[in-house]
Amino acid sequence: MVSDTSKEKPQSSHKELVKTISQVKELVEKLDLPESLRPEVFGALLTVELLKGVEHRTGEAGSQIRKVLSEEMTLPGRILALREKGFFKDSRTDAEVHTEITKTYPCDLQRVRVALLRLSRKKELRRMTKKKENKEHVAYAW
Repeated sequence: MVSDTSKEKPQSSHKELVKTISQVKELVEKLDLPESLRPEVFGALLTVELLKGVEHRTGEAGSQIRKVLSEEMTLPGRILALREKGFFKDSRTDAEVHTEITKTYPCDLQRVRVALLRLSRKKELRRMTKKKENKEHVAYAW
């Protein structure tokens, strides 16, 4: 015979999830952010909060999940995500990459330049020259 405790656990888990979502939503509403950034900040904060619970329940596995997700949220992680989407099939200048990145992640052009250079040194991207308006510019491709 199946006990009723198995049904209670998912409900309490659901209640905790709803509580966490509402707390994160309240926090994001209190922040002075442009409307366009609110969904991304909400998603990032919710991910961090949910991972706290995962790490608590799963120990080291939760730490590994957190590490993977935090790497994806870094600037180099975002650039590599663009690479995986095929953005670097054609060579791209640092300004083009910066324009694409700032659609979802506000950052300075110099940070993008440094991240691209480091990724090329790690052989995650190829560095080349690209002629644009009769001038040679450094470009990156994959």
